[in-house]
Amino acid sequence: MPVFQCLQNKVFLALWGIALTLAGYLGWALHQEHAALHEHIRSEALSLARLVAESSDASFRLVDLSLQHAIEFLPPVDFAGTAIPSAASRRPLEEYLKRHQDRTPGVISMCLTDARGTVVASTAGTSPGQNLGDRAYFIALRRGTGGNPVISEAVLGRVSGKWGIQVARRIDFPDGRFAGMLVANLGIDEHFVTFFKSLQLGSGAAVSLWNRDQQMLVRYPVVDGVIGKDLRTPELMDLLRPEHSETSASLASPVDGRLRVAGTRQLQHYPIIAIVALDEAAYMASWWRSLQVTLLLMAILFAATVLLTLQLLRRHRFEERMRLAASVFSHSHEGILISDVHSRIIDVNHQMEELTGFSRQELIGQTPAILDSGHHDLKFFSGMRKSLMEHGAWRGDIWNRRKDGGLYVQHTRISAVRDQNGSISHFVGMASDITDLKEEQSNLEKMAFHDPLTELPNRLLLADRLQQAITNSQRDKTLLAVCYLDLDNFKPVNDKHGHAVGDQLLVNVANRWRCSVRGGDTVARLGGDEFVVLLNNMGSLEECEGAVSRLLEAIAAPFTHGDITLTVSASIGVAIFPRDGSGGDELMRRADAMLYQAKNAGRNRYQFIS
Repeated sequence: MPVFQCLQNKVFLALWGIALTLAGYLGWALHQEHAALHEHIRSEALSLARLVAESSDASFRLVDLSLQHAIEFLPPVDFAGTAIPSAASRRPLEEYLKRHQDRTPGVISMCLTDARGTVVASTAGTSPGQNLGDRAYFIALRRGTGGNPVISEAVLGRVSGKWGIQVARRIDFPDGRFAGMLVANLGIDEHFVTFFKSLQLGSGAAVSLWNRDQQMLVRYPVVDGVIGKDLRTPELMDLLRPEHSETSASLASPVDGRLRVAGTRQLQHYPIIAIVALDEAAYMASWWRSLQVTLLLMAILFAATVLLTLQLLRRHRFEERMRLAASVFSHSHEGILISDVHSRIIDVNHQMEELTGFSRQELIGQTPAILDSGHHDLKFFSGMRKSLMEHGAWRGDIWNRRKDGGLYVQHTRISAVRDQNGSISHFVGMASDITDLKEEQSNLEKMAFHDPLTELPNRLLLADRLQQAITNSQRDKTLLAVCYLDLDNFKPVNDKHGHAVGDQLLVNVANRWRCSVRGGDTVARLGGDEFVVLLNNMGSLEECEGAVSRLLEAIAAPFTHGDITLTVSASIGVAIFPRDGSGGDELMRRADAMLYQAKNAGRNRYQFIS
């Protein structure tokens, strides 16, 4: 009896030791998974905040460039006049402002004032003589020196009744005295909300812009009554501190109280902070399900342990545990593959058969090389093997090939199993298909950098291509032609035939220009009927002129849409690097100025800088 009692105690201690160790491991694994998920949310929020900040910074820069260009070529204005300008005298000035407004995406109105804040001209229907001298951005410009634009808080238009962000620049007399200001109203709904909505961030997510005074400028999803309201909380104030170029934190939203993981990023050129806040509960739902399953498994394990300690080493208890393990193996939602130390497959579950298209019999005895897609080199698999042998685990994404030849992306976790001597005896891999997730990420990147209508590079990608082209031109000592193109009389096409025909015409024009340039050149769409073409590695001005001529020739032939035949032309302004400027903004600005000269000279022509 004492011998049996001793054996019983040893078995009892061993069983409970195993149970507690496994519970500790599962708790640790859950903790690690929770930390990894939280880090993933934080990284995702920061990545999206960078995207929003870059896009918003580019939008403000575009508006500022438009203001600078409008001020530089502003028609004569009597800023010192005391009388309200007549309708006839205002008309050319307002038409000039309207042209700049139409060329700048998101701008819903432009307004010009004198030194007292009195409206001289406006594209929004603001009555001349109305005074904006009480606006904070006017006061800031009047006190400043005019070097930088002033960006207002969110302002509700007195005439339009729409929320907008005012981007204003100071205008000086020749002697440096303050003469007035030019203001562009960047529509919140028309520009920012439309872009934020296109990101499709998912349920519970929110995107917002804040200024350095911790005032909310924009938010999506839109919540009535929050713009202009004091929403500051200690957590939010800490998140918006100016010394953080980017940061992240978990905090309750001051708008709806929901707990989110927020990533922030300051705009590069303006005192504005972008915040992308992701719903923590939505991202953690899978972890909570894992926790529930783990707690259930732990409860089953401890119940089995109690039974085993009471009944010692009876065989039916051992069989019960084996049945439970087999059940988990068979019913897991992930594909499971077990191999020996030489990577020969010993067993797979049904989910792995579904994932690969191979039957269990076809896989057993093979190595995972049967799924090789050719996407990964020897270095990739050597690194995987090294991690398994040194650390006992590997996690990553693998492109595999199914039995039918189809490719898919598989998220894989591999763990090494050791025997009682500590030597690796087996490997256990768990896999899930994440092809749809990868495609969604690819689509988001395409939306951020390409024009949705023509699939040409948009402003963001154009800015990057232009900087690369300048760098290559400097290195190779070649010429770079920056061509600013605008279709002549495109508006009548829309007015007569409708926007569907106009959109198809833009697509056809884009395709012809894309086919008329070389592989290393860039054709981009800025918006509306405005395009930019970068002609790289030009050897001479004559070669540049020939390439620009081919752009006009490419669209000279008529376009057909059903039974409609359309003939269009284009005006082109050209700036040459390094002759006409050293930076991308300067080259774009000078090419734009040449475009206006081509328009004024009769259209359907190009204009180089003399």
